[in-house]
Amino acid sequence: MEKLEDLLVWFREWAPLHLAEDWDNVGLLIGDPGRSIEKVTTCLTVTPEVVQEAIDHKTDLLLTHHPLPFSPLKKITAETVVGKMVCQLIENKVAVYSAHTAFDSASSGLNDQLARRLGLKEIVPLIPVETEATRRNGEIKETGSSSAGVGRLGVLTQSVTAQEFIDRVKEALSLSTMKFSGGLEQKIHRVGVGCGSAGTFLKEAIRNECDLFVTGEASFHTLLEGKAAGLSLLLTGHYSSERFAMESLATELQKKFPTLEIWASRNERDPVLWV
Repeated sequence: MEKLEDLLVWFREWAPLHLAEDWDNVGLLIGDPGRSIEKVTTCLTVTPEVVQEAIDHKTDLLLTHHPLPFSPLKKITAETVVGKMVCQLIENKVAVYSAHTAFDSASSGLNDQLARRLGLKEIVPLIPVETEATRRNGEIKETGSSSAGVGRLGVLTQSVTAQEFIDRVKEALSLSTMKFSGGLEQKIHRVGVGCGSAGTFLKEAIRNECDLFVTGEASFHTLLEGKAAGLSLLLTGHYSSERFAMESLATELQKKFPTLEIWASRNERDPVLWV
C-alpha cells in the first residue's frame, strides 16, 4: 500500500512548489502525509459535488488544481460552503493537495501541455523563471530551469488565419464556442498561452510580439488593451483551458502508481453554460 507522501514526493518533482506565485496557497492543505492511500481523484476545483463524489467512493486524496482553502479561514464551521466542505473532508479522512500555479509553470505542466495541445512549436516560457529571484521565508532563492516559467510562447509551423486557428483550438479542447477579440482574417504565427485568468500576462505577450494570446478569461479592459496594441485574444473559458490537464494527470499518476485506483472527477462540471 502506498503512502500519501510517496505520491506527493513524485508530484513535487514534477511541479516544484517554489514555482508557485507568492499569493498562492499550495501544497498539502488537508491531511496526514504519513497515511496509507488506495484511491486518488484529480479535479480542477473542490466543489460540493466533488466532495460528495470523494466521500461516496472513499477517496483518500483529492489532487486539485485550485486550492481549498484558497484564503485564510478565521473559523471552520458548516455555516459557510468552504467551511462545510473542509469539515466533510476532514471527517471522511480525505486529504487535499494543490499545486496550482506551480503546476501551471512546471516544465511539463499545464501551460506547456496547453501549448502543445494547440499545435505550437519551439515552445518556451512567456516569463522564464531563471530570470527571476523568488523570495521565500526571508531569503532569496534562484529558481527554475530553462523550460519552466510563467505562460508559454510558441509558433505555428505555417501561418494561418485567426479563424483557422480558432477552429483548431475548438477541436483541441472539444469546444463549440469561444470568445475572440481581433480580426478573423489576421495571419497568426506567433502565439502566447496562459491558462485560467491570465490577462495579467498581456504586456508580456505584447512585448514578445505575439499575434494572438490564448487564455481562459480576461477582463473587458484587457481586451481593449490588446486591441489597441494589435494583439488578438482568444478566450476559451477558464474551465476548458485547464480541466483537460487534470484528466491527463490522472492517466500519468495511474502509470506511475499502478496499485492505486486513480480517476479524474466524474462529477466536476464547468459552472458556466454557454447559451
